[in-house]
Amino acid sequence: MEHTVVQPIQAKYASEDIGNRTPSLIIFSVLLVIAAMFAPVFLFKAQHFAVESYLWAIPLIIAMTALAYPFIRAENKKYPLIGTICSGIFLGASLYFVNLQLNRWYSEAHHSTLNSMLTLESMENNVQIWHLPPALAANVGTDKIYISDHISGFNNQLQTQRKYYIEIKQELFHDYFIDSASLKNIQVVAE
Repeated sequence: MEHTVVQPIQAKYASEDIGNRTPSLIIFSVLLVIAAMFAPVFLFKAQHFAVESYLWAIPLIIAMTALAYPFIRAENKKYPLIGTICSGIFLGASLYFVNLQLNRWYSEAHHSTLNSMLTLESMENNVQIWHLPPALAANVGTDKIYISDHISGFNNQLQTQRKYYIEIKQELFHDYFIDSASLKNIQVVAE
């Protein structure tokens, strides 16, 4: 009696199986993001502070969805289109994040230098809060940056509410950063 009741239930759930490829791609995407989150700890030597455009994620999501469809469809399981869309969103977004990290790593080796005048607004809990000039703030996407004492070259002897010349490094995709050389070469603006 139990066997006859269990068989239709098992058959129903077996027919709803989405397969292994969709979950595998989503798990792979999550692992990529987790690995890329460690990039600032192991790869970067500078404080990056730009606000990047998320519009570049859209082409990556579309491309990953298009590439994932034949892979998922070949498994011949239920709902390949929904699985492909979910996988494409996760893959595209994670690849965008990985590309941002790779761009930052590349920027630290290949960059141009801008000599900018910033105002040290305050220092709280060993973090300096710098106010950017309007022209630079428009490019960066924020008017303040925060420099932690964990960065080599951090100088806690600077006076608040004073203006300083600081070398800001720039590279592709509006990646701006301050490194230890920038912090060591800070010059007071003569008043």
